[in-house]
Amino acid sequence: MDGSGNNSTKEKLGVVAEKLVFDLLYKDKGIKSLKWVSKNASKINANHEGYNPEGDDKFGYDLEYLDEEGNKILVEVKGRAGNENSFIVTKNELKVAFSNKENYRLIFVNNVFDNVNRSFRNLQNPFLIEDGQDFMNNEKFIAINNNYEISFK
Repeated sequence: MDGSGNNSTKEKLGVVAEKLVFDLLYKDKGIKSLKWVSKNASKINANHEGYNPEGDDKFGYDLEYLDEEGNKILVEVKGRAGNENSFIVTKNELKVAFSNKENYRLIFVNNVFDNVNRSFRNLQNPFLIEDGQDFMNNEKFIAINNNYEISFK
C-alpha cells in the first residue's frame, strides 16, 4: 500500500487495494489456496472469503497462493489513490522479493477509489535485475532514496 493524505486515508487505501486484488485473484481458476496474510485481512468483513483474523504485516507481502504447478507465489499489493506511477517499498518487502525471485509478484493498483478509471498492473517481480545492473541503476525503474539512516562506527 502506498498513498497520499493522512494515515486514515492511507490505511483505507491499503485495505481497499488489497481487497480488490484478492477479489481479482479469487476469480482466477488457475490459482489455488489463495490466502490474504497481511494485517489488512483482519480489517474487512468477517464474511468475506479473504478475512483472516490472524493477518500480520511481518511477512513482507500481502497475499499468497499456489499456481497451477503447485509453486507458492507471494504477492505484494501497492495502491495509489490517483494515477501516479510510483510507490514506496520497505526493506522487508525488498528482502522477500529478492529471496523469492520468480515466485514473487507485485500488483500495482492505480485510482483505487475510482471504479471507472481504476487499473491493475501485474509487475511480476520488478526487482529481478539484469546482470551488470543494480537496484539503483537499471532499465526497469528509478529508485529514489529520500532518507538515509547514518550509524556511527
